[in-house]
Amino acid sequence: MNEIKHTPGPWSASKLGMVRTADENEYAVACVYGAYGSSEIDGPIVEANGALIAAAPDMAMALELIAAEDDAARHNGKPLLTSGVRMALDAALIKAGRKAAPTPVRHMTINGGGL
Repeated sequence: MNEIKHTPGPWSASKLGMVRTADENEYAVACVYGAYGSSEIDGPIVEANGALIAAAPDMAMALELIAAEDDAARHNGKPLLTSGVRMALDAALIKAGRKAAPTPVRHMTINGGGL
């Protein structure tokens, strides 16, 4: 997609589960908690979830770079990725809003007009 709509990275996560932008404004991106229904505000689960969320912009960029390399290789007839791996990569980019979903294929039947 031409325009990225999420809060730009890089992001960082604190041990208390706050995911923030790394700029001077320190905009809060997410607040992470422990297990569902838990009031846990720190601990290994919160820290791991925060780290995963903070890495999301970097992972999306890495997937875009891999897709671009694969596109160039496919153009030369030597794809880098199997079709299954490429499908999973594209699905992740679409889910993240970094790639447009494909237009559905329309099937039409054309009759000869016979009576």
